[in-house]
Amino acid sequence: MRRFRVTDVQIPWIPILIVVASVGAAVAMLAWRERNRRVVLRRVLARRPVGADGVIPGAHSISIPGGVARGALVLHGFGDTPQSVRGLCDALARAGFGVEAPLLPGHGRTLMAFDRATEQQWLIEARAAWLALRSRYGTCVLAGQSMGGALALILAAEDPPAALVVCAPFVASTSGFDRAVRWSWLWALWQPYVETADPRSLRDPEALVQSRAYGAATHRSLRSLARLKRQAVAALGRVRAPTLMVLSPEDNRVPAAAAEAAFGALGSADKSLQWRPGEGHVLLADRGREAVAAAAVDWFTRWAGGGKNRGQMAAGTSPSGPVRLTS
Repeated sequence: MRRFRVTDVQIPWIPILIVVASVGAAVAMLAWRERNRRVVLRRVLARRPVGADGVIPGAHSISIPGGVARGALVLHGFGDTPQSVRGLCDALARAGFGVEAPLLPGHGRTLMAFDRATEQQWLIEARAAWLALRSRYGTCVLAGQSMGGALALILAAEDPPAALVVCAPFVASTSGFDRAVRWSWLWALWQPYVETADPRSLRDPEALVQSRAYGAATHRSLRSLARLKRQAVAALGRVRAPTLMVLSPEDNRVPAAAAEAAFGALGSADKSLQWRPGEGHVLLADRGREAVAAAAVDWFTRWAGGGKNRGQMAAGTSPSGPVRLTS
């Protein structure tokens, strides 16, 4: 009788090695994912600690009551807070407008809350704020920056304001952003959070220190922003309100040529494109914020009363042509 020997066993080395390598790769990926989560959360919390109410101090909604005549809704950008549009809110209040600038869902809190928020929640909150404003004031205007500009365009197409101002509206994106969204299902496996802070977005050092933006995002929040962009682009032709669009030719988030094309697609018969050379993306908080806010207030007062003859552009300004706006 033949004796059994270990050497007679055929061990499937290749499948075993594949399994071991796969398990090792999965463990390494999970370890890296956890490291990314801890590192980014620690950095964001160090820069923007959350208050006792769950909101970053200074990031709260802005509400400045006015009379019953004119109201303005101002919407902030992606990952940012009403603090970034404070200058425009104050300028509008001085011009006699009642002002509301809501803190949108997921913003000004934690990255976990940001990850859970969607473009539909942002739209629901913006619509509710717009309806509430319209119920309180006789004449209402609408403004938005970046993501807030995209929201404002959608709202203006649905329920027209007396006038609209959008600063660097997110109606176009860079190839880097598009690639990040396209492959987010893959990189999200090992990187739940991605740091998005870019000094080119806000070139004023003082404004950068005062900012309450996260400086980070998640794969879900980026996909939500991409979906909102598509809705805003689809709404351009339905916008009929007099519209001022302010852009920077050096914008690192919204390509200038594509944004100018979006301006051309606006359905409004009364529109003006103004450029802020040398500025970043967050125009209402950057070094030229006072000039941008003044241009917005002037636009609103022309169309909503309180300034020059309603419906009349300033002398020498084409109602649909680009204008170079300097400090």
